[in-house]
Amino acid sequence: MTKQYEQKYILGMAPKHIQKEDVLQYFLYAFELSWSMPMFIDQKDKMMSFFVQEVEKEFLSFEDLSIEQTWWLCVFIAMREINKYYSSEFAVQTLSQLIRRIQRIEEGSLCRYANIFQAIMLEEHPDVLAIRPLELHALSNVFAESDKLLQFFIENKTHIVCVIKKHLIQQDLNDVYLNSVLMKDRRVLRKFSNIWNSFYELFIHFFIAVYDYKLSPLHMGEEELKNAIGDLVLIFLVNGVSNKRKIDELHDELSLIVQNIAM
Repeated sequence: MTKQYEQKYILGMAPKHIQKEDVLQYFLYAFELSWSMPMFIDQKDKMMSFFVQEVEKEFLSFEDLSIEQTWWLCVFIAMREINKYYSSEFAVQTLSQLIRRIQRIEEGSLCRYANIFQAIMLEEHPDVLAIRPLELHALSNVFAESDKLLQFFIENKTHIVCVIKKHLIQQDLNDVYLNSVLMKDRRVLRKFSNIWNSFYELFIHFFIAVYDYKLSPLHMGEEELKNAIGDLVLIFLVNGVSNKRKIDELHDELSLIVQNIAM
């Protein structure tokens, strides 16, 4: 598949690095930040059984599907739930047709259809499927290279995670906050990553959501923007860290790194 083809798709491609038997688990992991959205929140801590049940309702079996078919089937099921929530009946019917025909549609077409739906949903709904930041490259998602903020955080991941781990131990993290976004059962997370990467991804997710929509970086001077960035870092740490005595030193060091965005 050419680079030009990849650049057209905002949801990326099916994974190439995952074994067939692990596709559903990896899907749940890659899109984990989506499961706290309102249409999924009641199922957040039982997403595995939810998708298995939805597949069985369609008289399908994961064993009969390829990696690509399994991946896009799960994507379509998740998209259908989002469109049900927003009463988008035509989208729900179309996605149901794609689900029923999953074995008869060419795999490249499944990829295109999913990405077209993602583009439409970005225009129409406040909630869409979101790939966790550190998996964007693995899934050939265009935002990994086109979004400057994401690119900054991905490139500085090792440094920033080391700084966080220098100041905190796992018991310092706020479990209430983590469990409000992540699945409480950490087995899937531990299979593909670790809690420190996830904590960092929650920071990225929070920072980017607030930076673009609550601040006005293009209309702020460099020092004003640096101060605002420091405030965002502090807000996240106050929510994400339960051991408040360790926040100040971590905030100072982490802010100095993240403030490079303003330069």
